Amino acid sequence: METVFTLQHAYELDGHDEVKFIGVYATSAYASGERMSVAA
Repeated sequence: METVFTLQHAYELDGHDEVKFIGVYATSAYASGERMSVAA
């Protein structure tokens, strides 16, 4: 079994927790790179 890394965005909206799925990545470096490009 291989390891994968998921990237999600979690926040609260109108008193409810919301989680948005962004992607699945083969390495944490790829996931971090995606996180940085979303923030830019």
